[in-house]
Amino acid sequence: MDALTTLVIFLFYLISILRICSAVDTKTVNQLIRDGQTIT
Repeated sequence: MDALTTLVIFLFYLISILRICSAVDTKTVNQLIRDGQTIT
């Protein structure tokens, strides 16, 4: 039972980290990069 609890906690932690680290600013297909703009 202890291993199952550890696994559930680990998976919950991993999913929460992935949500935090997901990209906030994303580029859509119809957006253009103009002169002087950079991709950061």
